Amino acid sequence: MDMLHTPEEVVRLSNAAHVAEGVLLIILAAILLAQAFGYLEKSWQKYLLPALGLLASLTLALFLFVDHANELGRAWQAVMADMQQRQHAYMGVLIGFGSLAELISIKRDHKILRLVFPLAVAIIGLLFLIHPQHGTSELAERALLTHRIAGSSLIIAALAKAISVFQNRFQKILLIIAASMFIVSGALFIGYKEPPSDMPHNSSGSFNNSQTGERKAH
Repeated sequence: MDMLHTPEEVVRLSNAAHVAEGVLLIILAAILLAQAFGYLEKSWQKYLLPALGLLASLTLALFLFVDHANELGRAWQAVMADMQQRQHAYMGVLIGFGSLAELISIKRDHKILRLVFPLAVAIIGLLFLIHPQHGTSELAERALLTHRIAGSSLIIAALAKAISVFQNRFQKILLIIAASMFIVSGALFIGYKEPPSDMPHNSSGSFNNSQTGERKAH
């Protein structure tokens, strides 16, 4: 089965996607820190966090599909055929859904809805804990470890953010904890290096792999 990218494209796209998501996590941490210390209290500033979450969702979709915008059907089949890329698609949907819920909760001042965003982050963290990785080299093992540490950090951040919704007394310290964990995950992704794939590719430069699916892009 032909894949959509050469090994070099896989590494380049994956590294770029991880850096982009890492930067967004650092910005998210900065927003939480500002909120913890009493800044960003204006009405429009309260929408910065969910807006950033929607941007993260769109960024992930960008790296999954935009380079094959003229053949979205094939790209979708490739993503769904590869467990690694299927998880990335789920993550994009989760963070987008959570961000929309956060927008609605701010508009309606609904505390329960404010739990949807941290819940989405926690599920993404769990997905990182079981995240598959192409390749069997030592670098691939390191990549798995990076995702597991990042996933654990995201789960802690999500728990702290969720508790802060109902704990006004400890809200500052909880937001600081959440921001710190987002910084850990962001730094890991910024420094992440995609291991070279050990999957064979044909003379046209495409991979051939009947087990993992067609496409590795994140």
